[in-house]
Amino acid sequence: MGKKTSITSNNKEPRILLVDDKPTNLRFLSQILIERGYKVQRAISGQLALNAAIASPPDLILLDIIMPDMDGNEVCRRLKSRDETKEVPIIFLTALNETVEKVKAFKGGCVDYITKPFQVEELLARIENQLTIQRLSQQLKQQNSRLQQEISDRKRADEKLRRSEANLATAQRVAHVGSWEFDVITQKITWSEELFRIFGLDPRDPEPNHAQLLKKVHHDDRALWKKLIEQVLKSGKSYESDFRLVRPDCSIRYVEARGKAIFNEQGQVIRLFGTILDITERKLVEKALRESEARKQEKAREVELTLSQLKRTQAQLIQAEKMSSLGQMVAGVAHEINNPVSFIYGNLHVAREYFQDLSRLIEIYQQTYPNPTPEIQQIIQEIDWFFLVNDWQKLVNSMEVGAERIHQIVRSLRLFSRLDESELKSVDIHEGIDNTLLLLQHRLRSKGDTPEIEVIKNYGQLPLITCYASQLNQVFMNLLSNAIDALENQAVPRRITIFTQVRDGGWEPQKSGDKTEQKTSIQSPSFPEEIPHFVVIRIADNGTGMNQKVQHQIFDPFFTTKPVGSGTGLGLAISYQIVVEKHQGHISCISTPGQGAEFIVEIPVRAKADH
Repeated sequence: MGKKTSITSNNKEPRILLVDDKPTNLRFLSQILIERGYKVQRAISGQLALNAAIASPPDLILLDIIMPDMDGNEVCRRLKSRDETKEVPIIFLTALNETVEKVKAFKGGCVDYITKPFQVEELLARIENQLTIQRLSQQLKQQNSRLQQEISDRKRADEKLRRSEANLATAQRVAHVGSWEFDVITQKITWSEELFRIFGLDPRDPEPNHAQLLKKVHHDDRALWKKLIEQVLKSGKSYESDFRLVRPDCSIRYVEARGKAIFNEQGQVIRLFGTILDITERKLVEKALRESEARKQEKAREVELTLSQLKRTQAQLIQAEKMSSLGQMVAGVAHEINNPVSFIYGNLHVAREYFQDLSRLIEIYQQTYPNPTPEIQQIIQEIDWFFLVNDWQKLVNSMEVGAERIHQIVRSLRLFSRLDESELKSVDIHEGIDNTLLLLQHRLRSKGDTPEIEVIKNYGQLPLITCYASQLNQVFMNLLSNAIDALENQAVPRRITIFTQVRDGGWEPQKSGDKTEQKTSIQSPSFPEEIPHFVVIRIADNGTGMNQKVQHQIFDPFFTTKPVGSGTGLGLAISYQIVVEKHQGHISCISTPGQGAEFIVEIPVRAKADH
């Protein structure tokens, strides 16, 4: 026979307590039960049986009735009186066969009664039967306990559900959120009370059908509403979108609608569930915020424009004051230099004539008196008369060249400042560039180990242009000074290239490779009046160059890449104003780091007066 099934839930081997005062009976029964797979615990007296059962309740007790100190009925009574052992099934095993004894035993709490001698198979069947009954009884009790717990849980859940529904209704009223559910099979739709309120309807009225609901959606939003509902029905894909509703009083409410599908086990849509949130207040606030932000941005633009204008005005005032002071100083210096230089230059011719007369006189004297006195001969040797006669002409010539150079510098200073030219005048652009280069000549020369800066002039054939000459000279000064600064730490070769030409009109400029000491002759070709023409001046250097970030800022007032105290950041900003605003021209920069920079200035041949 196979092993028996335990009455316990964890499938342990059933444990049986044998109680008999005869050791031979205990050994015999133990052997039978152990062979059948039961665990056996033995007790040779009633008291020992009580102690063992109370200490560790068995799954079943085989109890002999007739024992000397405490009979089986007393042991059964005591076990049934205790909570920990009252559920343990007891089978009496005795030689007593009287009916009265059996009745007494059953009243005492035993579950079965086997008389000796017994059949082993009968004994085992009765044991298994009682273990099965006990196991089923325990399972029934457990099921009853679980059922009671489920009933209690259901009651609590129902109460919790009622509270939750009440809280949900309250929350929906507070949050202005309504919910709905649509049964695809029955075509029944269910609304929450708040959803009625959002639509401006009475919650006591029946829910509208789909056609009635569609009419309450704003006519501009109906197509989108239908598309989303059809989409969720066909594909089950959730949706989220904003709509406008039209209430019975014709007021418009903005809502945020969300919906999802519920599927059955076959993947078919059986229900739709959704929420509608009234976002009218939020939309109104967002609209107010957008309008406020627009006003704020407009104010910021106005402030930015005002600040920009103030900066430009400040830059213009600073530069105008500086140029005015510089012009006055230049004019004064030019005047003070010009007077004595003119005196020197004018007297050099007279001095040359005087010396020539003296030389002729001495020559006649030597011819008349070929043998001078020793004293005169000594003086002739001391002053080296013959060298003096030959070197005097060179000396006077160099003085004339120096005086002429001073005249040129003074003229360049006057042309550069042009204090008397506040109106538009026709000028030679090349003359302005050359005068600026002359004033910067000291910065172009070599200094110590630093080689000179080579200036290459590729002048085209330009007409006279109508412009504010002194202001354009200022532009040339700023651009050329910046080019020289860019070559400050540049290795050989250090080069500045100036290129000019006329753009538009079909006239091809002629290029030349003149160097600094060369002068290009300028003629003024004629142009048709109706065709706009521009003079293009390109000033390039092979210096350090600029990155894109710097190029985007170079024309901003007060922006400079030079060390603190080395620049005001106004030069290019002023140049931009002069070219663009004063002359309706264009100025731009092309640069690559490590490859130098090129500034391109385009000026109309005939600028309009600045009003």
